[in-house]
Amino acid sequence: MLNNLAVAYNQQGQEEKAYALIKEIHERFPDYSIARISLAFRMLEEHKIPRAEELLKPLLSQKHLYFTEYGLFCRSQVYLAFYKEEVEAAQYWLNMWEHNKPENPEIQDLKSRLAELQQLQSMMDDL
Repeated sequence: MLNNLAVAYNQQGQEEKAYALIKEIHERFPDYSIARISLAFRMLEEHKIPRAEELLKPLLSQKHLYFTEYGLFCRSQVYLAFYKEEVEAAQYWLNMWEHNKPENPEIQDLKSRLAELQQLQSMMDDL
């Protein structure tokens, strides 16, 4: 229920209120993966890459994630890889996410961005 309230705050443009609630949820329920992933996204937005990785790392060894959690986790890994400019990792997690939910339009957008990043890296390699 609290996570739904945080989503509602976010959709209403009350990002700070949503962030405060997500932090509270994570503090109270540290194993709740959606709050953990939401915090990791916030850390990525703030360019706090090590903290985002720290938040996401326990989920790498989690044996079971629900469908929605898995999709969000794959999405978080794609964005983390983009921030770290790790093309192969981004491609891997994008493929995993696409396998989970192929009809998601964000996947096609990220594939285009990944192709642009690959092209830029190729150009840099040629210099």
